[in-house]
Amino acid sequence: MCHVNKVIRGFYCCISLIAAILFSSQLSAEEITTQDLMQKFDKHYGQVEVGGKYAGIEFHKSWPTPSRISFYYPVANSVEFSSDYWKRYESMPFDIKLSVNGKETQLGREPYTYEYVPYEADFSKNFEGYKVSFDYTFCENIPVAVMSLEIVNTSKEKQNYSLDASLRTSIHTCHTYTLLDKAGVSYTNDGTVCVTDFGNYKDAGEAALFVVNAGLKPKSAGTITGKEITDPKAVFSYNQDVEPNGNIKITWLIGMCKSSETEQMVASAQKDWKENVKATEKRILSFVNIGNFNVKDPILMETAAWSKAEIASLSHYIDGDFISMPCPAEYNFFFTHDLLVTGLGVVLFDPAFVKHGYDFLLKYYDKKDNVLEHAYYWKDGKYVTEYCSPSHWNNLWFIISAGSYLKHTNDIETVKKLFPIMTVSMDNMLTSMDKDGLLFALYPDWWDAGKVYGARAYINILAYRALQEYVYTALTINKTNDKLLYYLNTAEKIKKVLVDKLWDKDKKYLMNQLTGDKMDEHYYIGSLLAPVYGLLDKEKSTQLLNTADQVLMDKKLGMRVAMPKDFDKLEDTYSFVNHEEGMTGYYFNGAIWPQGNIWYAVSLISNGQLNKAEEIIKGYITIDGIKNSPNGTPSFYETRITDENSPEYGQIDKPSFLWQGGWYFYILYELAGMRESPWNIYFVPELPDNLEGVKYKVTLLGDLCAVVNKGKGNFFKQIIIDGQLVNSAVITVPAKEITLVRGIPEQPYLAEASCIVKSVSYKENSLIIELSGVKDESASLKIISPLELSSVTVNELKIDSSSIASEKTDGVHTYTVTLKLDSMKNIILINFKIKGE
Repeated sequence: MCHVNKVIRGFYCCISLIAAILFSSQLSAEEITTQDLMQKFDKHYGQVEVGGKYAGIEFHKSWPTPSRISFYYPVANSVEFSSDYWKRYESMPFDIKLSVNGKETQLGREPYTYEYVPYEADFSKNFEGYKVSFDYTFCENIPVAVMSLEIVNTSKEKQNYSLDASLRTSIHTCHTYTLLDKAGVSYTNDGTVCVTDFGNYKDAGEAALFVVNAGLKPKSAGTITGKEITDPKAVFSYNQDVEPNGNIKITWLIGMCKSSETEQMVASAQKDWKENVKATEKRILSFVNIGNFNVKDPILMETAAWSKAEIASLSHYIDGDFISMPCPAEYNFFFTHDLLVTGLGVVLFDPAFVKHGYDFLLKYYDKKDNVLEHAYYWKDGKYVTEYCSPSHWNNLWFIISAGSYLKHTNDIETVKKLFPIMTVSMDNMLTSMDKDGLLFALYPDWWDAGKVYGARAYINILAYRALQEYVYTALTINKTNDKLLYYLNTAEKIKKVLVDKLWDKDKKYLMNQLTGDKMDEHYYIGSLLAPVYGLLDKEKSTQLLNTADQVLMDKKLGMRVAMPKDFDKLEDTYSFVNHEEGMTGYYFNGAIWPQGNIWYAVSLISNGQLNKAEEIIKGYITIDGIKNSPNGTPSFYETRITDENSPEYGQIDKPSFLWQGGWYFYILYELAGMRESPWNIYFVPELPDNLEGVKYKVTLLGDLCAVVNKGKGNFFKQIIIDGQLVNSAVITVPAKEITLVRGIPEQPYLAEASCIVKSVSYKENSLIIELSGVKDESASLKIISPLELSSVTVNELKIDSSSIASEKTDGVHTYTVTLKLDSMKNIILINFKIKGE
């Protein structure tokens, strides 16, 4: 117990306290409560998953008894008994029989109405003469899930309630999922505590599962005890007469610990469980109430609060630490990918979350060869690390994530520690490049099903961005080397060859190759990132988005992961194993994954289609949009079924999913006008009609900054940073407050740059811009000005007018200046004509 408390104090609670201190100044005066977050669902279908740091619970068909309980301490073990992944509802570890005045009813195996948040679920159902409620909560400092069963007498007469309740306590081990169905069973504390002891099983972490009665005392307990009981169970019986409006309430504390800790852990659970449940709620709500975003749209704000509750609740124990995992119950191991993509959104308002993740990665990477870990989990009696293969997409997301973190935090110390891994990740990825300049990979997108080695649009899109992020990082932390220009040139080569080789002019989409020169006829969502990361011109970006809308879009659910959904007929072609692709419309076989909708929406934003992007977000990504779709429930999800001919059309699998929480904030800030290139963070005036006046807080170069939008128009009239008028929408210094006033510009300003901007000033009708980069690096600057440009010099050398493109809208000039840097420090002087000249 002392070890558990020490871990909590040293890790996750520290992060929560930091977040509470840093963000105590709220954008909204009213604090959100659990009741505000609660989602009610009474359609009597669908999955629910809830959890805390030490345990997670999975429900199916709106049944109030779980199909699975996953534990994370001392190692990851699960109570679950299904034999078919798609029929997990068949697992029924609980058996609860209620007899009311001699009439018996099986409880928990029919749909109930429920209300829930990511860390609590409450199920209820009215029967003739009584009401039944099941409530589930989680403890903060002890590895316990709490199940409370209450029966209220709604009749006008006294009734006798007799209850027989049991829980099968066999467990499956982590990763290998070995069933351990023989264990010691004992009852202590006058028959109120049942302990199932797996202390002889090293594969289970020498664990013990305990059930403690913390409510009504049982009249009797199970009689099957011993050192090696087959199919062990915790069994209790209760009996009580209940007056009208009275109740019977049974509370089980279901927990797991080391066998040697059982006595101490049970005592702590009995004493502290109520306080612990409140502590879990308090920790999560402190994160939910970080006042980082405010827009007058209840649908967007509801999902923002839910996202934060999801992220905070999905921090799980592993090997003496607490780290984010994808969902409450079904993935009780760590994947690097989950941390990286979630962190892209969370870093905007809680960089401590990402820093903690990097610290975790720095513990378990291959220190001999600087190879990034792919996964970390318990297996066969020890913790195991899987490392990224050379062509694995984690290598690229890692570099992109680290570059983004550095721009927001200026945490050079942490990124210096990451940099050797970034270097190996980059060089390993480039080993899969062919002679034409395209990267090859086994998988078409982020998935890990099948094995066909070919040129993939998704990998090349990520590589283009990662190469630039790597150069930015190297320059910023002063780790320059001779490869930097090569990396930039390689990125430009990928950009060109990607279109030359993978753009299908008839399909108007970026396609993939199979082995050899054979093209893959499937459309994949990974290509949607090309407009986001700037690999396509405006015409091709528009064509790609139109094709996605026509081919990949399910109008009721969103972007399908791939089309056509016929992979189940092509298992040999793609080397799928054990039908891992899923049936038609399931999983990778044409189902919906949340990032498909996110990537589509952010691509629309990058293409200037802001109002449509907002429609996509509200329709397919928000809690409101999801629950009002076919077979929808008020939840996030990993996948949705898209087989239109099935009654399961739209059904959600793995609700309460981490990625969607992080990605949601990534797109919310983009929608609100914040942009992030590989080189800089900057702001744009284009907003959807609904988001005019949006306010948010974002971490910029290490400082939390409040951003306020005012006015209307396609340009910035004024940009005010900490009370001073500035001439750059590109952020070059930390700031506490930024006011963006839209309208006709009063002075010229720098709008965008494709290299690192160190400073921008304006005097005597000239913009003076200092750029950092690599010698011979190509760069471009976008300048907005009410004045006509007269000349541009780079380090006092005038550039040719052919390197300056211009257009004019509403009397405002937009200039695009292309240039080549001739050193690491470059002074650009942009001179404007005086009015009347």
